[in-house]
Amino acid sequence: MRPEYPVGANGIEYDFALLLAMNPKIRRYGTSLMATLAVLTLPACSTLRPIASQPPVAKIVLNAPYTTYGVISQVSLPAGEYHPAYEDHDYYYYQAPSKIVISRLHTRLRDGGIYVTRDAASMIGCYYIDEDGTPIYRRFSGEPPHQTVPWSQTRNSHPAR
Repeated sequence: MRPEYPVGANGIEYDFALLLAMNPKIRRYGTSLMATLAVLTLPACSTLRPIASQPPVAKIVLNAPYTTYGVISQVSLPAGEYHPAYEDHDYYYYQAPSKIVISRLHTRLRDGGIYVTRDAASMIGCYYIDEDGTPIYRRFSGEPPHQTVPWSQTRNSHPAR
């Protein structure tokens, strides 16, 4: 005897759980889709934490203000010394000497700075902390004019000590 299934508005019977359990192609694609979504969301789960290890350089000095342009907004970084403040698994985050200017329909000022690879081989982009506390990232299309200052040229030890 055939089991009863719910009937949709168009008269078609369906039971999604049974459909997924019985159809190996749908189950395989569904599993692949879920695995892909999990991998794509992992970088977004990275959280900024205070410096606990030694950053590669003591500070980054932007020689002049730098503006990076996006499709609908621009982010302007002030000139000056950027000091290490945060880290995550992949990057070090250097805090700007003053607020960053974000311009869309209106202008906002936010805390933020520059993020670099853990070996400081390249400046990847800028970041700022949105009003809800979420870090927002913007990649540079090229590196802004800057200088790096190694720890040996500073009086302070690194912030983790």
